Amino acid sequence: AVISAIKSLQEEQNSSECKINEFDLTGVPISDADFSALAYLTKIPMRRSSKVQRIVLVDLSAEDLVANNVMEVLQCAKGAWRVHIVKCFWHCRLKKSNELQEILTTLNSEKTFGFSLSFSGLHNKLVRETLPGIIRLENLTSLDLSTNLLDFASPTNRVTPTVQDSSSGRVCSELTSSLNYILKHLKKLSRLNLGGSRLTGQLGDMFLDISNKFRYLGLSGCFMNDKDLISISRNSCFDEMSELNICYNVLHGRQEQLGEVFGKLSSLRILEMECNHLRGDEIG
Repeated sequence: AVISAIKSLQEEQNSSECKINEFDLTGVPISDADFSALAYLTKIPMRRSSKVQRIVLVDLSAEDLVANNVMEVLQCAKGAWRVHIVKCFWHCRLKKSNELQEILTTLNSEKTFGFSLSFSGLHNKLVRETLPGIIRLENLTSLDLSTNLLDFASPTNRVTPTVQDSSSGRVCSELTSSLNYILKHLKKLSRLNLGGSRLTGQLGDMFLDISNKFRYLGLSGCFMNDKDLISISRNSCFDEMSELNICYNVLHGRQEQLGEVFGKLSSLRILEMECNHLRGDEIG
């Protein structure tokens, strides 16, 4: 079906009567062959008589594409056709130090709504130095940084760079401050997944003074303890949260502590919290 749609797009290019300038293929799986067809479209030169560039909107999983350089195709900006990614799933290792920067500057700032860097090898230095460039994606509603190498914890034999929050006097790691900066600027973000990294200790600080309202938060396998959970619940950005995943952590909370947390989440509809250190009488 996708191949047929792409072929029809190419046929429409040769029709002077076609007035459709944007083709939305979001939600349609794009195979390697499909993307090759799109790559061909971007190389068709713009006609002198035409002043309008046609746009193809797609959801893209970079790990499935090997026949073409994804960045090169997305950067083809002068042809009769251009491809924009609405939801980008970059579930493959970042091979070069500047690859993340190239991705962030290539994605369309207005048309990108979802971005996933799960399993990309994202680490603290990249988050501090490069990821803040994501704030140019002004309409981003979903961000997935799960299953990477992020680490708030500071073993006693390692010095972690810190900065002081002038408004609160708190001393935060540079990773915490960087993520807080990013979240403050992504005003439309409502879904965030940070699962699979060691994020205990400063989770509450990461969400300080965030004005937008989160609907989904994924924190499975983050070594999160009771204090982390309580500190998160004190931030108003979670008051309207409808889905929370806190599986595979080290929660021991008693009933009154859990009541303090979940009593504030009146919109919560889906709660995943298996594989913690909780008993039935504590959950109540």
